[in-house]
Amino acid sequence: MVTIVQRKCYFGSNRLILRQDGLGKYEELIMRTYHTQMANRLLSLPRFMKRLVVIANDTFLLLLTLWVSFTLRLGYLFMPSGVSQWLLFLAAPIVIIGSLQFAGAYRRINRYVGRTGAKRTLTGLALGVLLRSSIVFLSGININGNYGIPRSIPLIYLALAFLFIWTNREFASWYLTRNSSSNNSNNSNASKTDQGIQSKKVLIWGYSEMALQLARNLQISEGYEPVGIVDEDKSLHFLKADDIKIFPPDYLDELIPKEQISEIFIDNEIVSKDQRLEIVNRLDAHTVVLKVLPSVENIASGNISVDEIKRIKVEDLLVRDPVPPKEELMKGSVEGKSILVTGAGGSIGSELVRQLVMLGPSKLVLLDLSEAALYQIHAKIVLMISQMQADKDNKKSFNAPLVEAVIGSVLDERKLDHMIRQHKVQTIYHAAAYKHVPLVESNPVTGLENNTFGTRALAKVAQDCGVERFILISTDKAVRPTNVMGASKRLAEMVLQAMSAQEDCKTIFCMVRFGNVLDSSGSVVPKFRKQITDGGPVTVTHTEIVRYFMLTSEAVELVIQAGTLAEKGGVFVLDMGEPVRIADLARTMINLAGKSVRDDKNPDGDIAIEFTNLRPGEKLYEELLIGGDTSETSHPRIRLLKEPFETNDELVIGLAHLENHMRDQDIPKVVQVLAMIVEGYQRKKVSDHIDAQ
Repeated sequence: MVTIVQRKCYFGSNRLILRQDGLGKYEELIMRTYHTQMANRLLSLPRFMKRLVVIANDTFLLLLTLWVSFTLRLGYLFMPSGVSQWLLFLAAPIVIIGSLQFAGAYRRINRYVGRTGAKRTLTGLALGVLLRSSIVFLSGININGNYGIPRSIPLIYLALAFLFIWTNREFASWYLTRNSSSNNSNNSNASKTDQGIQSKKVLIWGYSEMALQLARNLQISEGYEPVGIVDEDKSLHFLKADDIKIFPPDYLDELIPKEQISEIFIDNEIVSKDQRLEIVNRLDAHTVVLKVLPSVENIASGNISVDEIKRIKVEDLLVRDPVPPKEELMKGSVEGKSILVTGAGGSIGSELVRQLVMLGPSKLVLLDLSEAALYQIHAKIVLMISQMQADKDNKKSFNAPLVEAVIGSVLDERKLDHMIRQHKVQTIYHAAAYKHVPLVESNPVTGLENNTFGTRALAKVAQDCGVERFILISTDKAVRPTNVMGASKRLAEMVLQAMSAQEDCKTIFCMVRFGNVLDSSGSVVPKFRKQITDGGPVTVTHTEIVRYFMLTSEAVELVIQAGTLAEKGGVFVLDMGEPVRIADLARTMINLAGKSVRDDKNPDGDIAIEFTNLRPGEKLYEELLIGGDTSETSHPRIRLLKEPFETNDELVIGLAHLENHMRDQDIPKVVQVLAMIVEGYQRKKVSDHIDAQ
């Protein structure tokens, strides 16, 4: 006969009504629910409360261990007597808790202590016992009439204290892992597996204690099943650590299809950029997703869930190790000054504004011809400033600048003059430019008006208004240009160089020249990303085309620092690192998206790469130097280039001829004069490239 039982149970504020068949199953469910709630309450405590709980627990264990140590050594149930002996007992935890804190034992997550946690606990205990024993022996406390304390007690105490505390840590790890709601989620995930819904099978690249901790966490996380760890160390291959098998990289071609691996987690702190590229190339034939790990402490402590681990981006593979910016160079031409940023709504301009806000200018004037772009960057900066002002930690160090948004063109000299004088501008970052090569190539007059004559207009007004520094954002396409965009930027550089050479010039004009920035509006990266999302094909103009790449944030940091280093007429060249073959970049981005490349070797692949031939004015290789001498600066990634240029009188004549032909929209004549003025300029058409092949 089956007994139907209905009872009401209370756990805190949660009312639980259960109906179960049979008293045994009912009682088991009650206990499981109780332990789950207890574990979750402990895990939900703030970090400092958890630490206090652990310290209180250790204090009790250290007192108990000390009593046991005396009892074992003396052979009878020891009870302290007298003030000195009670002080001996009560002071022991204080000294040892302090040494455990010093050794870093309380900076560990108790569910994931690992071998490092054991070492730190043992180190802290040893230091504490040694210090306490020294104090006790020097104090001359007597036990039962005998002088001093038996010298074997500190050794017994150390051994038992480590045994008690470590056993307690392991039990806590088992209890919390077994009973937390994340484990229940794992149980529900197992039931989903029974219903045909499979967990994602994953690998972790790189064996370490952190990898083992992550594997344990994945085992109790919903939707993930860690299959093993991949490592280059041959001595570890096919061994097990905590039931997690370690595989060699060469085994992946067999392991991935056999175990149906869908994701591989990579720790950027362990795996270098070169190793990441090697991993991507190794996995070329497999449709697996690579993800970057946050710190395991963040995962384990609940600050970030496993589901929030992000995919590896192409930036993670292309970006170099950062060089910390020099504060004196960052603030030298910014702090306390009124700053104007032209093209403030563009890719470079908006990042310039974001970084300049942090450097303490008195005022930021944002100029852009696009109302929509200007509105967006102005709204973002106002919000950013309000958030920083609300942050208590920043209140003392952050001085919010005044921010002014101005709609206008760099060709409007009257407006520029009024704006610069009104806001008493001291430093100008000139980022406004038309930069898309094919568009400027088909609209050469507009490109020259904005890029060259707009720069000349702004520079003249800046000089008349007594602006201290003028920094032009230039491009590697200005070097021996094959397109109007590059020629227009080189001509803008020449205008500033000629003005700097004049004796009465007090404004410091300089140029900063660099290549492509990742994820800018003109970069191939967002273009490839969209093509991959749309299912392909990914279009590359030429099999051998290469480009330099840099993060927008790094480029802007270097631009700001170069502005402080500025010399009259100086051209600064940024170290762009190694050039990247665009065809390889396309293949890498396809692989990072968890897709395979469809080609002759893999006709069943997901996405094809198509080569479309070079566009008008496009070069296979970009350069950063024209000629002349380069010299080092105080920053390792900024070099100063001395280049030849025409005098102002010669340049004025050439620009006058250019303006006349631009006014008449005589494109052949415009190109002819441009070739006469700009050294190395030779306009190329698509047919020129095809003939060259």
